Amino acid sequence: IAPADFRRSYLVRLEPTFPFSFLNVLAPAGATLLLDNVLITPTWEYIGTLAGVQYGCMRIPVASGTHRLVSPNRRIGLTVSGISHYGSYAHLGGLGSDCPPNADGWIKDVDDDDGSEPDPSSAALWDSPDIWVRNQQDSALQFAHQHQNPLPLAPNWVYVKLHNRSCVPLEEGDVYLHFTKAGSSPVWPGNWNGNALAGDLVGVLPVTYVVEGGDTLFEFPWTPPAGAQFGLLARYVATSDPMTFAEVASTLTNTKNDNNIAWKNALAVPLPEVSVAGVSLVDVAFDMSHTDSAAAALDLEFGAPDDALSASFLAHGSIELTLPPGLFASWELAGAGSVGLEPRAGTTTFVLTGPYAALRGIPFAPGETHALELRFQQTRAQSLAPLDCAPLVFRQRDAATGETGGGLSFRFARSRPGNVRAR
Repeated sequence: IAPADFRRSYLVRLEPTFPFSFLNVLAPAGATLLLDNVLITPTWEYIGTLAGVQYGCMRIPVASGTHRLVSPNRRIGLTVSGISHYGSYAHLGGLGSDCPPNADGWIKDVDDDDGSEPDPSSAALWDSPDIWVRNQQDSALQFAHQHQNPLPLAPNWVYVKLHNRSCVPLEEGDVYLHFTKAGSSPVWPGNWNGNALAGDLVGVLPVTYVVEGGDTLFEFPWTPPAGAQFGLLARYVATSDPMTFAEVASTLTNTKNDNNIAWKNALAVPLPEVSVAGVSLVDVAFDMSHTDSAAAALDLEFGAPDDALSASFLAHGSIELTLPPGLFASWELAGAGSVGLEPRAGTTTFVLTGPYAALRGIPFAPGETHALELRFQQTRAQSLAPLDCAPLVFRQRDAATGETGGGLSFRFARSRPGNVRAR
């Protein structure tokens, strides 16, 4: 089987009349194998190098019946064979590539992203698993995919993983990395370029070679400015792999439409343990904007209607939402619609009472921006218990159409003792 005809997945049926059957795998170095959804540790016999790629082979004994062999990170070749006392057989596991014939690099929006354009997922497309920050350099990838808030005015390292879903190597182009202030709906390119304190280019790294079906990691050093938390945008720009859709002002639309683009708009909430009387609290401020050219009524949502309380931070503490006075007044004039929120009398603050909460139908003018604040709080006893909960996901939706216009994710982690304010 030629490497151009390798596949990521094979489904084979083995006849019960042959007591000994085998899956014979040919693969590039580094291939991971799942047999019937179980990770196996292959013992490769390396056979040589082709076009700069090292290849190995191995034989896997299997029982009769139906089996699925998958390699999530490489394309592999497969032949199937068997033997009995009266004969033997061998045939191809499958032929014909399941990959695009032209260069197609992509950066994942969500964990199960397969590179489809537009991305069909309804999950938070702004929390790419392929972009993460580490406060200490992690070239050995001990903390791969574990995101930290960048430390201002100090060296940080940003990691971006570029995948190749095509049948040909990626041999040209660049990965661009941009930053902007953390907010629900930044504008492209304006919020991501030209302002060293609020939004600009982190760096550009060349793409020299990504094997077909493989991936490559890019490491960007970065010293962020002070005064805010930041989101990150990665873009693979290549002549051989142009953007499928023309880029528009909406960062979320661009992220959804083009697999060359991925967005990391997630904040770590560093909740400390409290060893003395008191509480553990973190205040997180973020901007939300209406970037469309026409006025609209927006719903501001925290969590999803089917979120379970047991998986929410509310099983570990309390959450408060504070609106600026102007936005609070707009909400009241629009009818004060809400769910899962309890207002605090005489303030512009709400207490979240369930894993899903929303403010309904707030009118926004084009370009209108407001700073919102969340307070995450734990008692001493709660702060000493394990913290294992799902991220809190903020979405802004058009109240008339239900279309998501942007969002931000909050991920929870323990930090050193002492109250922390992440502003």
